[in-house]
Amino acid sequence: MSRRKRPSKAAIYFRNRVNTVAVWLVVLSMIAIIAFAAIELKLRPIVLIYAKGRANYLATHAINEAVSEEIGQQGQIYENLIRLERGEDGAILALMTDSVKI
Repeated sequence: MSRRKRPSKAAIYFRNRVNTVAVWLVVLSMIAIIAFAAIELKLRPIVLIYAKGRANYLATHAINEAVSEEIGQQGQIYENLIRLERGEDGAILALMTDSVKI
């Protein structure tokens, strides 16, 4: 019958040490995942509000640029769309738009 050789104290210590490190790595990983999930849940509404506002700004800016460019190329059309009413002293009293042409 063969007798099993007992592991040395160093081997037992090393095996226990590796197991302890592995457990701590798993625990720290779980804590990190939970922390990131909590932060993401708190920040998501703020990021969505910012993204909607930014998208609205970019769309409005692009539309304004396109309209300004088109009006700049065809300046006489602008004069047909808007009529200024002036007072006796030459001050602008009202800005009248032709909504049908617009």
